[in-house]
Parts: sequence; structure tokens; C-alpha cells
Amino acid sequence: SSPMKMFEYLASGRPIISSDLPVFHEVLNNSNAIFCNPDDAFAWEEALNALLENPNQQKALSAQTLEDAKKYSWTERARHILSNFP
Repeated sequence: SSPMKMFEYLASGRPIISSDLPVFHEVLNNSNAIFCNPDDAFAWEEALNALLENPNQQKALSAQTLEDAKKYSWTERARHILSNFP
């Protein structure tokens, strides 16, 4: 099961830097997040600095998070559930 906070992060429209854990890959991917080894503080620092220095990447990640969040709205989830009924 995906952590609920990831849906909130997507909907925030902000760039996401996440631990590179399998459970997060259920919702996040390389087009909507930057992944870092959870035990490597230097990798997190590098990812944050790279993001701060690249406004185009910030915008691209933000746009993708908002687009991907639409797939997880209550309306979309209800549509998916109801599509399984005749």
C-alpha cells in the first residue's frame, strides 16, 4: 500500500525529493520525483542543491506532480471502482 502522504505531496505541486524505497515507487517515478538513498545525507544535499540551481527542473517536476495527482483524485478513484460494475 502506498503511503498517503505521497498523494498529498503530488497534489501540492511542488518538486519532490524522496527516499528510494520500493513502496514510494508505487506512486512516484523519475518524472515526478528525485530519488535518494535514505542513508546517504550527501545524496540528499546534492539533489536539493541541483534542484535549487535548476528552475526548469523545478517547473517540470511541479507540473508533472500536479498532472499525476489527477489520477488519484476521489473522483478518479470512484470512476475506476464503478467501471468494474455492469
